[in-house]
Amino acid sequence: MSLEKAKGVMIKRVYGARGIRDLPDLAVYTDDTQMSIAIAEALIEAGHKDIETLMERAKGCGSAMRSAPVGYYYQHNPEKLKGVAHITGICTHRHGTADAACIGAAYLVKLAPDGMEPSVMIGELLNFTRGISDEWEEAIEKIGKCLDWKDEEKALSFLGEGWVGEEGMALALYCFLRYPDSYEKCLLRAANTNGDSDSIACIAGAISGAYLGFEAIPRGWVERIENKDYLIDLGIRLAKARERL
Repeated sequence: MSLEKAKGVMIKRVYGARGIRDLPDLAVYTDDTQMSIAIAEALIEAGHKDIETLMERAKGCGSAMRSAPVGYYYQHNPEKLKGVAHITGICTHRHGTADAACIGAAYLVKLAPDGMEPSVMIGELLNFTRGISDEWEEAIEKIGKCLDWKDEEKALSFLGEGWVGEEGMALALYCFLRYPDSYEKCLLRAANTNGDSDSIACIAGAISGAYLGFEAIPRGWVERIENKDYLIDLGIRLAKARERL
């Protein structure tokens, strides 16, 4: 049995046929959140400085899954967003397709609070990342081909497993576009995929949260999450740092 299928089977074995439906108590986060925290703290510490200064402070593993803070921080400066997302990604993932995925993840978090309609996000995303990677463009274009399929499991399999950047991003964006008005439904769809479900949910949650806002997150989830007070404080500090740009 392949790794992605084994993971899907394990989820259903532990949580039942419908998969994960709620957060546990305590809801401990994964390395994906840890890396996002590292990027957020680096942006706050470095401030509006040059690329070299940011490069010294942004270290860790992962790429697209950790770039959400970059999209939020540089919401009003797309070119700086692209440059910073690039350097935070290549310190661990130098492949062009991974670079496109990292930049794309940050850009989607920028588009969401801009008030961009979900229906046009695929086109905007492809325009912003045009020319970086053919693999990336092919993966994102596949979303439009399966977005209206009734069988979500078939659509997810069509998009891939999520173990590589372009597939993880395609799956995450698919989950958001299926449920643009519900943070909870978007996250549950992403968390119950057969592939790299925690990374897919991390990226999907970042896009959905940026689009719908903090109040869209179920209150019970907020109360149960690991290091809740620290994460809320980090968000406040990042927002204040952004205001100084």
